[in-house]
Amino acid sequence: MNQQAMLQKLRKIQREIQEAQEKIEESEYEGKATGVTALVQGNKTIIEVKISDELLEDKEILQDSIVAAINSALLKIENDTNQLNEKFSGMGLPSGFGF
Repeated sequence: MNQQAMLQKLRKIQREIQEAQEKIEESEYEGKATGVTALVQGNKTIIEVKISDELLEDKEILQDSIVAAINSALLKIENDTNQLNEKFSGMGLPSGFGF
């Protein structure tokens, strides 16, 4: 493969990586824990937290559930990001290209 074709291929891969990263950042991820649902955008912005009425009486459980729900959503973001990294890591890109 000549240098021009290789450069075009690398640019195409870089665009695909950028598009995939943007898709993750724009996506919404839901995390759940006892009586709490957290909605977090892929850029790790918390969009919404819903709390069931039953939890309003127990502050400690409420706090733990909020943290657990948010962490659950963040873990989903991390998993999608790791899958993206794995998809593009085996493409023989030069060090520092892409991500």
